[in-house]
Amino acid sequence: MNIVIIGGGIAAVYFANTILLKDDSVEIVMLSNEKHPPYDRVYLCNLIDGNDNTNSIELELNSKVQLKLNQNIESIDNQNKIITSNNEVYSYDKLVIATGSTPISLLDSSIKNSAVFRSIDDCEKIKSYYENSNIVLVGSGPISLELLETLNSLDLKQNITLLIRSNYLYSKYLSSNSIKIIEDVLKENKNLTISYNDEIDIQNSEIVDNEIKVLKTKKLSVE
Repeated sequence: MNIVIIGGGIAAVYFANTILLKDDSVEIVMLSNEKHPPYDRVYLCNLIDGNDNTNSIELELNSKVQLKLNQNIESIDNQNKIITSNNEVYSYDKLVIATGSTPISLLDSSIKNSAVFRSIDDCEKIKSYYENSNIVLVGSGPISLELLETLNSLDLKQNITLLIRSNYLYSKYLSSNSIKIIEDVLKENKNLTISYNDEIDIQNSEIVDNEIKVLKTKKLSVE
C-alpha cells in the first residue's frame, strides 16, 4: 500500500511512525511545505532564547518514510488518486491530510517586521528584530504568554506591549485573583505595558517599504 501524508507536523509524524510499527511493508511519502524536517513546535520558544537549535527539536521519524520538503500542494485528484505539488506529481492508495491549523494574521505576510508564531521561519524573523526594536504582542493566550515570558527572560531593554482585545489575561474562566497573579508576574518587567480592550488599527498605521514604522491601535468599547 502506498500512503501519502500531506503535512509535516507532530500528527503526521506520529501517524507515519505508528503505521510502520504495525506494518513496515507500507510505503509512506510525507509532503511538507517547510524547508526543515518535522520538529516539535512546543519548543519554538527555546529557539528564541537560544536554549535549543533546529536540530535538537527535530521529531524522530521512521527512516522508511520518504520525506519531501518545500512541497506546496497545487491540486488533489481524488478520482485518479494523484497529487500535484509545485514541482512533482505523486500517486497514492490512501491519502492523509495532517496540515494542522493556520494562525490568523492581522497583517500581510509580506511585512518585514511582522510575524505569526508557528514555525522555525517565524522564530528567525522574530529574532532578527527583537533586539533592536520595540515589540508588540497581540493576544494573551498560552502561546503569546509563553513567548512573552521568553522575551522577558532575555532582559531586553526596549519596550514590550501586550495588546489584548478583551479585559482579561489568558482566559475569562480564570478567577480574578489568578489573573492578577499572572499580571503581577509579567509586570516584573518594567518595560512591559499591558493594554486591555485594544486592537491594531492597520488602516491608520504607517507602513513604508513593507515595514511598520508606526503601529496605531484603537480602544474598544466595553459592554
